[in-house]
Amino acid sequence: MRKLKSLATERARLVRQLAANKAFATDHKSSEGEREQVGRALELAALIQTFIDRVEKDMEEAVKADVEVMTNYSLLTSIKGIGPVNAVAAIVSTDNFRAFDNPRQYACYIGVAPFPNTSGTSVRGRTKGVKAGHGGHKGQNNAGRTLRNNIR
Repeated sequence: MRKLKSLATERARLVRQLAANKAFATDHKSSEGEREQVGRALELAALIQTFIDRVEKDMEEAVKADVEVMTNYSLLTSIKGIGPVNAVAAIVSTDNFRAFDNPRQYACYIGVAPFPNTSGTSVRGRTKGVKAGHGGHKGQNNAGRTLRNNIR
């Protein structure tokens, strides 16, 4: 589990670096004096992508090495909208679903559990998730919305 968590963290770091290099190349594409810098940024982006691919392969091997993790990974990826990255994030953040007693606790942890929007005597507003929560898992490809809809 520790190796999988380390690989997930490494992948997240590499993805941020990839996005930064692609953004630089896009923002400076039309600048005449920065063509060499843009070229290097694109080369670096391609290299980072190969590292991401290798890390994802290592993550897949780490998942396959543990039968319990593989079972939960297979169940998670069978849910529409949950891919390999979201499945690994859920497994890592919940210690393979041992950190929480029920799905509602996990939904509260990532901030997608519905709470009534009331204030004192006011009862206006619909129930919705809170802005707080573990944003890293909340925002990944609508995984939170998928989880919330499956809890109901």
